[in-house]
Amino acid sequence: MVLNITSTLSIFLLIALSTAIFFAARRLKVPYTVLLTLVGLLLVPITSIPWLHDSIGFLGNMVLTPELLFFIFLPVLIFESGFNMKIRNMLDNVWSIGLLSVVGLLVSTLVIAGLLTLTLPLIGFDIPFILALLFGAVISATDPAAALTLFKEAKAPKRLSMIFEGESLFNDGTAVALFLVVLAVATDGFHGGSTIFHGVLDFGIMVLAGIAFGLVMAALFSRAIRFTRQNEFATVTLITISAHLVFILTELINESGVMHISSIIATAVSSLFLGNYSRHIMTPKTNEYLHSLIEHMSFVANSLVFLLAGLLFANSGVDFGQLWLPILVTVAVVMIARVVAVYSITLPLNLTKLEAHIPASWQALLAWGSLRGALAIIFVLMIPDDFTLEGWTYAYSPRDFLLALTIGCILATLFIKAPLIGPFIRKFKLNEPAPLEEAHEADLGVYYVMTERS
Repeated sequence: MVLNITSTLSIFLLIALSTAIFFAARRLKVPYTVLLTLVGLLLVPITSIPWLHDSIGFLGNMVLTPELLFFIFLPVLIFESGFNMKIRNMLDNVWSIGLLSVVGLLVSTLVIAGLLTLTLPLIGFDIPFILALLFGAVISATDPAAALTLFKEAKAPKRLSMIFEGESLFNDGTAVALFLVVLAVATDGFHGGSTIFHGVLDFGIMVLAGIAFGLVMAALFSRAIRFTRQNEFATVTLITISAHLVFILTELINESGVMHISSIIATAVSSLFLGNYSRHIMTPKTNEYLHSLIEHMSFVANSLVFLLAGLLFANSGVDFGQLWLPILVTVAVVMIARVVAVYSITLPLNLTKLEAHIPASWQALLAWGSLRGALAIIFVLMIPDDFTLEGWTYAYSPRDFLLALTIGCILATLFIKAPLIGPFIRKFKLNEPAPLEEAHEADLGVYYVMTERS
C-alpha cells in the first residue's frame, strides 16, 4: 500500500468505522471480529454505488499487502499476547501448549494434505500432494485474536484460555517455519531423503534460533529499561517498539542469508520475557499506562486487520461460483483435521497425566474454537505470483486456487464457528466459576469487610 493522502484518510476512516462497529456488535450481541469482516466485505459494493463512489469510493481501493500485515500489524498482535501471558501459568500447561503448537500443527497439516489429495479428485479437482501440503501449512495455524475475545466475553475458564492462547502464540511461529520449508520444496522440487533432512534441519534451526534471538533481544531491552525507568515516556516507548524492532531485525538477518530465524517466535519469546521479568523494573504508574496502551494498540490493529481482510476478500477476484464445491469440501477437511490434531494430543496427555486433566468439554471447545485469520492471509500472499506446478492445467493459478480455499475457510470459521463459541461455552457450563475461584472471591470479600471495620 502506497502511503498518500487518500490511503492515510482511508486508514483513519476505517479506525473510526471500527469504533462504531464495536458498539454495534455489543448491541447486536454478535462477535466483533465477525461484524468487522462482514462490513469489510460490504464496503466494496457500498462504495461502488454511484452517489457514494465520488465521496468514499477510495475506501474500496484499500489493499491489504503482505508487508502491511507482516511488518505492521502482526508484531502488535504477537506482542499483546506474549506481554500479557503469565509464564508460570504457561509452564503449568507446557505439555499441552507445546504439543498442540508443534505436533498438533504437523498432524493437522498432514491430515489436510492427505484428505484433500483423496477427496478433491472425486469432484474433479486433481491437485498435486505438494500443493495440498502447502495449503495444510497455510491453514493449520490458529488465530488467537478472534477466539480469545469470545472466550473472555463468555467467561471461559482461565486455564482453557491459557492453553488456547499459548498454542496460538507459538504455532504462528512454527507454522511460518513449516510453510517456508514446504514452499521451498514446492518451488525447488523433492529430491528424496536429502530434501526431508534439510527440511527438518531448517525447521529446527528457525525455531531454536528464534527462541535464542528473542531471549537476547529481551535481555538488551530489559537492560535499556533500567536506564530509562525514571522517565515513563521513554520506558513505554522502548517497550512498545520492541516487538517491531525484534521482528524487523530478524527479517534483516533472514534477508542477509546468514541463517533463517523465525521472526514470530523471536518476537513472542521477547514479549513473553519482557512481560514477565521486566515489569518489576517499571513504576506502578508506568505499568498501568503501558497495559492500557498495549490493549488499545491491539484493538486498533485487530480492527484494521479484519476490516481490510473483508476488503481483500471482496476484491480478490476469486470465482466462487466455479470453486464453491472444493471450498466446501476443504472447509469440512480442515474441521476434521483440527479434531484429529486436538484429540491426538489431549487424549494421550490425559492418560499419561503429565499435567492437569483436560476435560472432554475443553477438548471439544479447543477443536471447535480454532478460528483462522491474518496469518493464513499472509501465507497465501507470500506465494509468488508466478508460482506454478508441473502438470497444472486449470484456468486459475495454484496461488489463486489456494487463495480461494483460504478465504473460504476463514469465512467459515468467522461466520459459522465464531458465533457458536459463546453458546457452546454456556451449554457446557464452562462460564460458571469453579468452586476454588468462588472460595477465593469469598475470602477476599471477608478480608475486605474485616479491614473496613477495623
